[in-house]
Amino acid sequence: MGKLTDEPILKRIYDDLIEGQTPVDNYVGFNLKFLFRDIDNLTQFLKDNLTNTSEIKRYHKYFFIPMIERIKRDKNFSLAIKELLLSSNSMGEKISYYNLLSQINMVDEDVTSWKNGITNFKNDFGYDIVSNKTVRLKDVLHDYYY
Repeated sequence: MGKLTDEPILKRIYDDLIEGQTPVDNYVGFNLKFLFRDIDNLTQFLKDNLTNTSEIKRYHKYFFIPMIERIKRDKNFSLAIKELLLSSNSMGEKISYYNLLSQINMVDEDVTSWKNGITNFKNDFGYDIVSNKTVRLKDVLHDYYY
């Protein structure tokens, strides 16, 4: 059995969706998005939504599982998230990107070095895309909030 992205019917549904010809619910839409969209589009989705957390909180139940599945199977997507983590200045982005990488066991030497370099935990509250709530960076880095 091939990959889902090789299935012609799914590709046709996705293409129709993009062209606005096929109405779909949020579950289907986000599943197709995380199956077929390129990494630039997906990282932009993350960046845009982590700056507008009211939107992301509302749609979390639709996109979270397809997003995690794509991150697990797409090494380039997980590497792009790692790059976003290492270059981010936003508390919510740091929390979310780190926790995403942690969820798929991608905390490597670079990420551990980044983590160990964080010593200031004042005002370290931000949105966490994994738990879909506001948490402390300190708690996410040290697994305190589970």
